[in-house]
Amino acid sequence: AQMRHPDVGDQPGLLPDDSVELDPEYKKTAVLYRTNEPPGTIIISTAERHLYLIQGNGRALRYGIGGLLSLMIMPSLLSAGAYPASSGKLLVVVQLGINVVVLAGILLGAGLLFNFRNMAFRVPGFSSGASTTRNVTWGAYIAVMIGMAVALDGVLPAAEHRSLVNPNPNQYTHVSATITDDGGETYVVVNGDLTVDLSGWPQSEWSGVQFTTSNPSVLSLDSKPAASGPPIATFTAHQAGASRVNATSADGRYSFQLRADVGPQPT
Repeated sequence: AQMRHPDVGDQPGLLPDDSVELDPEYKKTAVLYRTNEPPGTIIISTAERHLYLIQGNGRALRYGIGGLLSLMIMPSLLSAGAYPASSGKLLVVVQLGINVVVLAGILLGAGLLFNFRNMAFRVPGFSSGASTTRNVTWGAYIAVMIGMAVALDGVLPAAEHRSLVNPNPNQYTHVSATITDDGGETYVVVNGDLTVDLSGWPQSEWSGVQFTTSNPSVLSLDSKPAASGPPIATFTAHQAGASRVNATSADGRYSFQLRADVGPQPT
C-alpha cells in the first residue's frame, strides 16, 4: 500500500499559496499626518478605523484597528492625555463608554445564549416566567445594541467634523479643495466627488506629485494628474466613513493633507 502525502491545501492552518494577504489598509504604514501633538502620541480615529503613532515632522505610523482593539487601546490614550484635537477629550470618553457598553452587551448576550453559570435563569427580565417580560427584555437589549452600533458608526464620526471646506450643505456633492485647505476637513456625500487642486504650488514642483488616500473603500483616487499638467486629482466617495487625502511633491519639499468625512446629504 502506498502512503498518501496530503497536499498543503489539505493541512489545517496552512495555505496552498500566498494569495490570501492582509488588506493593505490594515498594515503598518508610514503616512503624512499633520498635528500639533508631540512624537510618541497615539491618536485613534474610530471613523477611519485607524490608529496613528506620531513620529514628528508631519509623519506618523498608521495601523488598522477594529472596535474591540480600540477599546483596549483607549484607556492608555486617555491616561496619556493624547487625543485628536478635532474631537476633544469628551468625545473620546463617550466613544470609550459606548465601546464598554457594546462589549458588556456582547458578553451578556453570549452568557445568556450559552447559559454560562446558569445566567439564563438568574438574570432579571431574561429569566422571567412571563413570556411577555422576556420578549420585552430581549427587545430592549437588541434595541440598545443597535443604537450603540449606530452611534459608533454614524453619530460620533459626524460629531468629529471641524472646519469644513464647503460650509454650504448644497455643495457637498462636488467638493473642491486647494492648498489653502491644507490641514483642514471637508464633507462629501456618498457617490459625490472631491477635487484637490494643488496648482498653487510652484510650477517647478508640479511634476511627480503623488496623491494617496488612507481609506480607499471610503474615498478612492479616480483621476491622477496628467504627466505635464497641474497637480489636480479627483476622488470619489463610496460609503460612509472617513479618509485622509495626502499629497507630496517629488522632492518631498511640499506636502498636503485633508481629512474627508463621507456620509449622507446633510439636512
